[in-house]
Amino acid sequence: MRSCSTLKIKALLPKEVVRMALWLWFSILLAVLFVYWIFHLERKKMESRLRRSCELTKAIIDNMHESLSLIDVRTFKIIAVNKTFLNEYGYSDESEVLGRSCYEITHRRTEVCAPPDDLCPLIETVTSGEHFTVEHIHYCKGGEKIYAEIFTAPIRDENGNIVQVVHVQRNITERKLMEEKIKYQAYHDPLTDLPNRRFFEEIISVEIAKAHRNKERVAILCLDLDRFKEINDTMGHEAGDILLKQVSKRLKACLRESDIIARMGGDEFSVLLADIGRAEDAASIARKIVRSFEQPYQIGDDAISITTSVGICIYPDNSTAIGELLHCADIAMYQAKKMGRNNYQFCNK
Repeated sequence: MRSCSTLKIKALLPKEVVRMALWLWFSILLAVLFVYWIFHLERKKMESRLRRSCELTKAIIDNMHESLSLIDVRTFKIIAVNKTFLNEYGYSDESEVLGRSCYEITHRRTEVCAPPDDLCPLIETVTSGEHFTVEHIHYCKGGEKIYAEIFTAPIRDENGNIVQVVHVQRNITERKLMEEKIKYQAYHDPLTDLPNRRFFEEIISVEIAKAHRNKERVAILCLDLDRFKEINDTMGHEAGDILLKQVSKRLKACLRESDIIARMGGDEFSVLLADIGRAEDAASIARKIVRSFEQPYQIGDDAISITTSVGICIYPDNSTAIGELLHCADIAMYQAKKMGRNNYQFCNK
């Protein structure tokens, strides 16, 4: 009896082992599938989160007020731009920009920006390894000029090498135009649009320094309108202003392109003649100015006849100091008035 039972168990034992082995294998397979399913779900969630994060980042970048571009440091080619960049520079699609060099797109150049014209912010960033800020003049697709303040940031690879540079470009055109307008107003007469006394004295300083280096002569002419006060008193200040505008145009027509004329105040004008060979060259210009007043000026229905008196001072013959040169030319002008007006006189110093 016992022997038979033992034999029966022994006979059944391999089947149980097989069954248990199959169950174990099936359990492991289920576990692996479960783990894979969980991993797949987590990966999908991560991909979804990453996609949403990328979409959010792109939306934020595209809606920035500043133009943004990503540039390869080896080729200077644009890798990516945001929508603000496209709108700012007049491009409808990024395909018009990507793969083209930054200097071609923003500068209309065929080579990399370099001093003395422009500092290349990409080169400066790669060289220093740090952020860099610079102001440039850029050009849109249609050729319109814009002023841009550029801020750069380096992007490094796993070895710490700079491989790309981010350019953040802020349009500062409105500010720069306002600065230029303020500067222009500070250096120009609002009535005649000629340089004013401040600008004229700065130009004299530059030209005299140049003349000193090159051993050249410079002439300064001082002139005003004879009996201008009578016109102001009889016809009014508005007529006087119209006359001053017409006089300034006629005076400019008497000069060379290199000459400078300024309104010093009231009816007084000054002229700078650079690089004159001899004093007679200045006298020739002075005669031309005096003769230009022979034709009457038309103010409304009235023809106004007026003359001018001119004083001439020569650097370095009469003086080397700016203040003294202007003073000498002024004295010579009053000498011309004493000589009957409508003429020119040289400084006797």
